[in-house]
Amino acid sequence: MCSLTKVSAVFLYVIILFLLLASVGYPDQPLSVPAGVTALDMPNDDGGSITLEWKPFADNDIAEYIILRSTNIGDMEVVGHVGAEFNRYVDDRVTRGKSYYYVVRAKDRAGNFTDSPAVGPVIPTAQWFNRKLIPTAISIFVFSGIDTYSGDCQTAVYQTDVRTGCFR
Repeated sequence: MCSLTKVSAVFLYVIILFLLLASVGYPDQPLSVPAGVTALDMPNDDGGSITLEWKPFADNDIAEYIILRSTNIGDMEVVGHVGAEFNRYVDDRVTRGKSYYYVVRAKDRAGNFTDSPAVGPVIPTAQWFNRKLIPTAISIFVFSGIDTYSGDCQTAVYQTDVRTGCFR
């Protein structure tokens, strides 16, 4: 009976040691640097936003990504946060025509972090041709010609026929 108590005590110590090690965790592993960071002017807008994207981490220990921005490479300030499940951020608080640099900071649950290399400069600009407005442009074009071909007229539009009120 004495040997069973010793075995039980050893087993209990092993379980306690395992639980203590599991709660403390492993020594901190250095985080990988966020890779593939790109910062691009948002297409089809008025120059009011820049889109950042990066390759997502496979590490489940990432808690969040912190987005830093500056008008020069040195003085970065936090402009946003996204959860670990995201790999995209849209910065819509930019000034058209101004240069911006960005850094994506990965932060793990233990509070460790690592920064991507700075990307930029990115300059938000208004696009001359906005593809989002194509349906509006087509509607204006189509509906602006309705009166031109109304009535009994079947000829091309060149001049107004005073007798019928139709364009000829």
